[in-house]
Parts: sequence; structure tokens; C-alpha cells
Amino acid sequence: MKKLQLTKSVITAGVFLLLFISFHSCKEKDNNHPDIVPPIDSTTNIMGYNMLTKLPGIWSGAVSSTTSLGGFSNWTLDFRPISPSQVSGKSELDTSNDIFLSFFVVRNGDKYKMAFRNGGSWAGNKRISYEIIDSVYETTNYSYYRFSDFVKGGARNIFVVEFSGDSMYQKAYTNKYNTVSPTVLHMAWGSKRLDATSAAPAISHFNFPQKTMIKDFTNAFAGRTESVWYSLNGDPYSEADQPYLGKAQISYSFLNTLSVDPSKKVFLLLTTQPLFSGGNL
Repeated sequence: MKKLQLTKSVITAGVFLLLFISFHSCKEKDNNHPDIVPPIDSTTNIMGYNMLTKLPGIWSGAVSSTTSLGGFSNWTLDFRPISPSQVSGKSELDTSNDIFLSFFVVRNGDKYKMAFRNGGSWAGNKRISYEIIDSVYETTNYSYYRFSDFVKGGARNIFVVEFSGDSMYQKAYTNKYNTVSPTVLHMAWGSKRLDATSAAPAISHFNFPQKTMIKDFTNAFAGRTESVWYSLNGDPYSEADQPYLGKAQISYSFLNTLSVDPSKKVFLLLTTQPLFSGGNL
């Protein structure tokens, strides 16, 4: 009887140990499952997060391009926070030609990383591409951040941002609509920071930067061959959905003594400070 009792005890202990191991293994597996959102707080490691503090400001410099746009001597972008963990800059010529660049924190599976959205139009043709950071190199005087397509990686698109002193360099590479391999240079922009004070109100307003998630992109590109859109339909983070973007509604009139040619364009110059002292111009 004692031998049988000992056997039962051993069996009972063995079953308990097996159940504990099984439960413990399942628990560890669950914690790494992409469907379970890991917490994000001030201690969370976010790949590329430090670039948020480097982007705000007015940047200006020459652009070289392999596209039909060609190169030009000066392009200026005003990068400002539009949320606690997102920085954006926009350049508009008209309703058919614009570019909107945005960097923000996303969840990608069980990790948090910086993402890049490049949206805009050229001659009325829309294109919106999303890229996820895949490489970071940071020293005291130099920083390097590389982004690539969520689905195809560097075989489809690459976008590089570098900081050195008061200079920022951005380079884009593409496989030209999947026709060349490896990717080739699309455009390069070398700029200097002309002003850092213009972004101060937005930085203060959002207590920027903070480690918060802007979008969950874990399944945003499921079933797609690339993270590129050629229309606004299905855009996972449309410009209309993005916070704190400035819009202006402006009306104007002319004095009766002025003769205006209706075939000519009218340009309005808007400034935050008067250009001239005295009078209304």
C-alpha cells in the first residue's frame, strides 16, 4: 500500500509539474503574440525615436532629382509637431502639385518603431507610400535613419534621413514601379536649419516628444504586395485623419481704382509679421 501511495504521489506531482510547464510556456508565447498589444510608456524602446527631437524647424536647401521635375536650387520645408509623437512638413504649389512628409510612432507587430509617410501629387497623379524604420546609427555629432517599404523592404523603396550639426540630408531610392533592381536614386535634398523657434509653440502645446502610439500598423498592409497607394481609397492614415494640420480660408477684394486682368493669376503673401511699418498694404 505504501508503494502504491508513493506511486500516486509521484504521478500527481508529475501531472502538476507538466501543467505548470504548459501554462508557463503558453503565457510566454502569449506575451510575444502580435495580437496582444504591449504597453507603451516613457521607458519603451522605440526604434528611431530620437529623430523626433531633431526634425522640428525650417529647413532649406538644394534638391537634385532623377524625375521629370529635375533639380532646383532651393526647397524649404517647415517641420513641426502635430501630435505628441508626430512631426510633419508640407509643400504646396497648387491642388495638383504638393508633397506631405510625416514621421510618427507606430506599432508593428510586438514592437514600436518610427514610420514615414510620403504623400502627395505630381501633375495631379497621387502617390502615398509608407515605410518602416529598419536601420539606426547615432553618435554625438551624427545620426542616420533608414526606412523601407513595409512589405517589400529595401527592394521597393528606401528613404534615408541624416543629421550632422545644423544640416539635414534626405535621400529617396526607388525601384521605379518594380522595373529595376536594386533601387536607384529618386531624389536628394541637402538642407540647413534656418530657424528652430517657429516650432516652439507646437512643441510646448504637445509637451513634445512623448512615447505614444499614433497608428497600429500591425495588419495595415496584409494582403498587399507593397505599402504604396496610387489613390486616396484605402489609405490607412489619410491626411484628412491627421491631427493639428493648419487650414486657411481667405477672401480678398480690390479697390475700385485698381484694374485687374482676370486672365492673370493673383498671388497672396501671408506673413506673421508686417512687412512694412504704417498703413495697410
